Amino acid sequence: MDWIGFELTPPSSFIVMAGDALTEWSNDRVRACTHRVVMSGKATRYTAGLFSFSSKILQVPEKLIDQQHPLKYKPFDHMDYVDYVFSKHVCPRPDCRYKAYCGI
Repeated sequence: MDWIGFELTPPSSFIVMAGDALTEWSNDRVRACTHRVVMSGKATRYTAGLFSFSSKILQVPEKLIDQQHPLKYKPFDHMDYVDYVFSKHVCPRPDCRYKAYCGI
């Protein structure tokens, strides 16, 4: 895996990353990323994780399914998926986790 380094300019910038559920819901049109943070220097850094969850059954909208983009995921309960990921010994890579859970 190749890592891409970058600097946020200005320093008050922020990053938004898609999670597994958005990848599944979008039928792979929006991809979750594998990420890591590497610190350099001794400057104080502040990080906040903000997560959102749905208590509903999520499914790929019909608008995102066509001949070029066949349905890849069956409807799934987002909270059951979260429990699955954190309670089972599943592949650590997001792509194999969600394919194992709700892939077609």
